[in-house]
Amino acid sequence: MVEYSDYMLTSYQYVYKAFVFTPDTISVGRLMDFVINPDSGIFEMAWIKTDTGMCLLSFHDIYRWTEEGIFIKNTEALHQPSDLPRIKKVLNKEVPILKASVFLSETNTYLGCVIDFSFDTIFPRLLAITVKRGFLFWTKKRIINAKKIVKITNKGLFIKDGIVATTKKEVKSLAPKNLESSPSQSEESLMN
Repeated sequence: MVEYSDYMLTSYQYVYKAFVFTPDTISVGRLMDFVINPDSGIFEMAWIKTDTGMCLLSFHDIYRWTEEGIFIKNTEALHQPSDLPRIKKVLNKEVPILKASVFLSETNTYLGCVIDFSFDTIFPRLLAITVKRGFLFWTKKRIINAKKIVKITNKGLFIKDGIVATTKKEVKSLAPKNLESSPSQSEESLMN
């Protein structure tokens, strides 16, 4: 059984902070980043820093998200990238979302950089990004729905022109209401 303390979390809550635990609460590492498929926005894996180096963790092996951290079934859930040939294509195209530049797709206008993002813990995918532009007192933050992202490249994230900032309430409405909801066809094919 999978337990979630919340369906929607932010990178600020977890990246670099969350420890990864086995069921007997032994810490085996720390969450460093997510492997996000740039073609779909779906989270394929998570990068975990362990005593032996960086490993990958599948979301299928996470059985609980809490404020203390992420709980996994056992240490066998942690894999070396070379052990996962299926994920190699995604790893080759991997683009870090945090600190990525954000542009309008048609006009190539710079909007700022990603300082946080929201993600779904049930069907791991990007829900929204928080973009910041400016410095100190002259900053502007926007929350942008992930559905407005047209493409993700090494240069940054490109979103539809004419975007309107998304409210936090709208972002929360993107998360599943209950565990009974089923994943989309593309999410289901990635899970198998």
